[in-house]
Amino acid sequence: MGSPHKKRHFSFKGADRRVSVNVQVDCVFMAVERRSLEQLQESLVGAEGCVNGHGGPFYVTPLHAAVEAGWVEGVRELLQHGASVCARNQYDQTPLHYACAAKQHEIVALLLDSGGSSSAINLHDMRGMSPLHEGAASGSLQVVKLLLINGAAPKVVDKQGESPLHKAAKCGAFDVMVALMEEGADLCQKDYRGICALRWLQMTIPNGLERLFDHLLITNATGSQQSPVTFNFSAFVNDCGTQQCQLLSYFVETNNSEILTHPVCHVFLLIKWRRARLVFLGYLLYFVAHALLTGFCIFLRQLYIPTPDEGSLRSKSQNSSTPDTSNCDDVRSRLQTHLWMEVCLCVTTLLLLVTQLDRLRIQGLTYVKVPSFWIQLASVALTLTLLAASWCQGHGVVAAWEPHVATIVLLLLQLQFLLILRKYPSHGLYVAMFIRVAEDFLRIFFVYCTLLMCFTVTLFLIFNTGIQTQSVYCRWPLLFLKSLTMMLGSVDVNQKIVYELDRLPYTSYLVILLFILLISIVLSNLLVALAVSDIRELRASAHLTRLTSMVEATVTMEQLCDLPLLRRLAGYCKLDPCTTQVRLWPQHDVRHPSVVVEVRKLESASPMWPRYCSWLRGLMHPGRYQVNIPATLQREVMRRLNARKRGAGQEKTTSTSAPTPLSPDHMYHQILAKLTAIELAAEIAEFSTARVMNATAPRFAPALAFRWNPCCSNKS
Repeated sequence: MGSPHKKRHFSFKGADRRVSVNVQVDCVFMAVERRSLEQLQESLVGAEGCVNGHGGPFYVTPLHAAVEAGWVEGVRELLQHGASVCARNQYDQTPLHYACAAKQHEIVALLLDSGGSSSAINLHDMRGMSPLHEGAASGSLQVVKLLLINGAAPKVVDKQGESPLHKAAKCGAFDVMVALMEEGADLCQKDYRGICALRWLQMTIPNGLERLFDHLLITNATGSQQSPVTFNFSAFVNDCGTQQCQLLSYFVETNNSEILTHPVCHVFLLIKWRRARLVFLGYLLYFVAHALLTGFCIFLRQLYIPTPDEGSLRSKSQNSSTPDTSNCDDVRSRLQTHLWMEVCLCVTTLLLLVTQLDRLRIQGLTYVKVPSFWIQLASVALTLTLLAASWCQGHGVVAAWEPHVATIVLLLLQLQFLLILRKYPSHGLYVAMFIRVAEDFLRIFFVYCTLLMCFTVTLFLIFNTGIQTQSVYCRWPLLFLKSLTMMLGSVDVNQKIVYELDRLPYTSYLVILLFILLISIVLSNLLVALAVSDIRELRASAHLTRLTSMVEATVTMEQLCDLPLLRRLAGYCKLDPCTTQVRLWPQHDVRHPSVVVEVRKLESASPMWPRYCSWLRGLMHPGRYQVNIPATLQREVMRRLNARKRGAGQEKTTSTSAPTPLSPDHMYHQILAKLTAIELAAEIAEFSTARVMNATAPRFAPALAFRWNPCCSNKS
């Protein structure tokens, strides 16, 4: 039985066919090991079949060995003699894997320029990792750019579900992450453990997300204060279609909305809001028109009283086949007007239903958790129910349940209007304050509701001791509302109250006293104080709330423009990073800073507007325009650029400085720790080997049981 440690070399002819030992392969490996170009050329003369021979403990080819040694001349010579870039070792790794892991961008360029590199660029090893995974894990920007230019897939995943962006996020290679995101890599893509690259970046690098976005601020090589700052938005909007704010919406959903204050996110939102603002205002006006039409139809049906002419017209139409219509033209016109209004209301309601279903198609089941979806759905269902009742029963016949449903529809429309207005940045803060106070008040009110119910039951017992004629005191729902009004401080001890309290003297006086102290004074003031306590915090975070509202409004408009009827508006709201350049000139206007947006026209692009609408196209799609930004935003841009320069200078100084020598004690402890780890690994391997031998071949036993303790000095 041969020794497993014997050095073996294999060669193959054709497709992965191994033959016997080849001496010429040993000569090629020896030349690569010595880095001798002359010896390598002599070994390859007349041995074309040995250039792809395998050998060594990892079953590598000479090209693997040359790439691992970083020998550029040897790699070039082997490639000229037909070395295969797709050759694999025993772990299915190609020479391109080796070069990408070692950051050898010159060798990577040689391998990619050779024949067969197109099939090797996306090959996976046993771990499922492609060369792009290795390059991203090494943090080499040059290697990653070479691979992406030559067609490497940026979204491919390994056997753990990790993309190259995951690898770059783990090692903190921000430039590599930006390059991958520009090619379509998703920062929110999750691996098989449910962890996305954004989460890895936050766990491994302090302030990693902010530092990543700092690399989207591009300056020239000199970096002077007079040079412009270019904003790179391709990492946000690439390969997203019309939904260009998905990443920002993900930040809001995962409670990372603080990143919206970053200059890159802030400027991107300002530009997107400038484009989507008109669409949002159009949607708001459409909803207002729908609400007014709904209210008018409800009031016209609920408060409509048939006239005598209409009654006679209906009776004649029922009793005679040829009714007299000479005196009923006015009634007919009103009925036709009412009918057309109901038809228009049905159309607008169905359009709102289509928009909700389209958002459900885009967002999936996550949109079901949003309260606005159920409010809109309930409003649409109840409105269609009222229209169906009107068409089935006819005008002038109102069912008993219709006023209740109509009242609920009007309340739901008002609530929808507040939720839509909340997304408008300049007015949304006040709506957010109202909703925050209402939520806090209801939460606190339900906590103390038992106390109010207790006093309501007590007052009901007091006021109904004898014969009670007033309905306010003998019906407990009305008495509960009376208690609420008394809680606001409107408690007047008049003759009528005294007459009611005399039904149960002294005890009723005590109950009223406790009610005034605990409910009217303590509870009412406590509810107001606790409900309004969050207003100061909300005002402090008003800027962040406004940015969040801009994200919600922009996402709503992008989803609205995804409808087939509104695809024309999608081009107006979309920001193309390939043709759009956004620059900030720091010294242009310090008091009123602004960013300059320049749009380059593509000659091959098909015209979206007719020729006679050229003035409208110039108004809505100007080639160059300015967007005003706050002065604090400009100062934040310069501060981050200066901090990035200082950080780069410190890293360069640290890399060029000599390493700090270790003390003897520290070196001793490090060596002792390594030896202990080696000893533990040897014990585990020995135990595993013994178990395998005892299970398969009990007659064999280990020939030597060796254990070395580093703490014992007299044992070898």
